[in-house]
Amino acid sequence: MPTSAKTWLLTSEKLGDTAQARLVANALGWPTTEMEMTVRERFRTAKPPMRPSLDHIEPASAAQLRPPWPELAIAAGRRMAMVLLWLKAQSGGLTRIVYLGRPQRHLEHFDLVIAPSQFRVPSAPNVMPLAYPLVRVEDAALACAAQAWRARLAGLPKPLFVLLIGGPQRVLRFDRALALDLLQRTVALARDASGSLYVSTSRRTPPDIAEALAQAMPPEVHFHRWSPEAHENPYLGLLAHGDAFVVTGDSISMLVEVAGLGRPLAIYRQPPPSNLWRRGLQLVGRAVDEETGHPALQGLGRLLYRLGLVSFPRNLSALHARLIAEGYAAPFGEALPAGGRCLPSELPEVTARIRALFSD
Repeated sequence: MPTSAKTWLLTSEKLGDTAQARLVANALGWPTTEMEMTVRERFRTAKPPMRPSLDHIEPASAAQLRPPWPELAIAAGRRMAMVLLWLKAQSGGLTRIVYLGRPQRHLEHFDLVIAPSQFRVPSAPNVMPLAYPLVRVEDAALACAAQAWRARLAGLPKPLFVLLIGGPQRVLRFDRALALDLLQRTVALARDASGSLYVSTSRRTPPDIAEALAQAMPPEVHFHRWSPEAHENPYLGLLAHGDAFVVTGDSISMLVEVAGLGRPLAIYRQPPPSNLWRRGLQLVGRAVDEETGHPALQGLGRLLYRLGLVSFPRNLSALHARLIAEGYAAPFGEALPAGGRCLPSELPEVTARIRALFSD
């Protein structure tokens, strides 16, 4: 088995995806070149067809990808998956490609797919299921934020409750009424404990919901409204100093980062969408899910996947249920867990599987 392999790490503006891929590359410790891929403006929200292609990448970024090809390429996120497939095709299959997430198509062409439990990827020799996403806060970054925010947060009454707000997703509803109800209940939680509350929105929070929260915010509550132009973000400082956390269920990275630090965590589990079409898609996804679906429908699901008509579902509720069942979190409205237990890392097993790709 070789001691190392020339590696390319594909990064993008999706910070959560990039962080997971970088974590794996750093853990391998192999000679790695980061290739920053800039997605064309029109494809940053629209979903390009899932195929081996660079059509969705800005030409200046795509120009970096030229021979000699790497022995290994690592990436996360749908748009980077297309680049991985393109690399493998260009190298004549010599570049081994490792993908973190849920391939929308072409599952069989990836050398390794690393799939946390919210991604319902079918069992296959090239699929490695994980209990949780590979999301962790670096110790050095947390220590730096703790120092930077100590003076501003130290004077707040204890316990310090932190409410981290995401937004709606295809499978989860989050509107103005739900956001205001969540705020009101979390304010009451902090007041009952004679503590304080810090609320922060995120890039996923729609502007109208952020504005409604700002208008309803009690004067004693500290509020950070996320903006791409903001000079600083209190997120890491809140992770460092917060005593208890309430996080919306859509925010997988925030949920896992809080649980990874062993902090008391409550999950605000958003309801399913009211749109009948979206709910119908959820039912189809559950029908073909290997764990929850009917065996008679799973073969049909695989066929539809190969044809590109459906993708295997993402089941955020499964991740919530695992966090709660294993004692890392509680449903919002129930007693918070004591905290102190940190999520175990599956990174050693992941790097071992990647090294095994080069054992022949």
